[in-house]
Amino acid sequence: MVSPNASSNSGSLEEQVQDLINHYNHGQFGVILSKVETLIALYPKAGVLFNIKGIALKNKGDLEGAINSYKQAIKIEPNFADAYLNLGAAMTDKGNLEAAIDSCNKAIKIQPGYAEAYLNISIALMRQGDLDGAIDNSRQAVKLKPDFAEAYHNLGDSLFSKGDLVESIDCYRQALKIAPENVQAYEG
Repeated sequence: MVSPNASSNSGSLEEQVQDLINHYNHGQFGVILSKVETLIALYPKAGVLFNIKGIALKNKGDLEGAINSYKQAIKIEPNFADAYLNLGAAMTDKGNLEAAIDSCNKAIKIQPGYAEAYLNISIALMRQGDLDGAIDNSRQAVKLKPDFAEAYHNLGDSLFSKGDLVESIDCYRQALKIAPENVQAYEG
């Protein structure tokens, strides 16, 4: 693995990506942005770098920049499910819910069984007021990934909004059982 102080052009692309992931895990988005620009100059056809850049930009509050980076990743690698997923999440944040759902559906088409994409669709549908669709997609996410606390939490929110208090409480309990640090479930 590349040390955090190593120059951006040392090591393989995989090592450099791992270094960027390590910075992500420490919330060092500014460091990621400075390093990823250098790496993009060296590897302009590496869609993963544009995806990582998008993640860092989104975390720094630059939603438009993030969306453009995800789109560039997809342009380079048209079957990049993670970039479609991230684009969908950014579109949800932007309020472009139809584009968000479309992007996540593309991720699922590329990678069937992508629980995170079903969750993102559920979030967008809930914001549109389609509680039944949100519930169905959250149920699919937990079916595909039974230890997916965030999906249980979202399912609980959707059920709560629909008035199913008993099942929503069960979902919040399941989310807390999986991820006890998920204090949001107590607020459901």
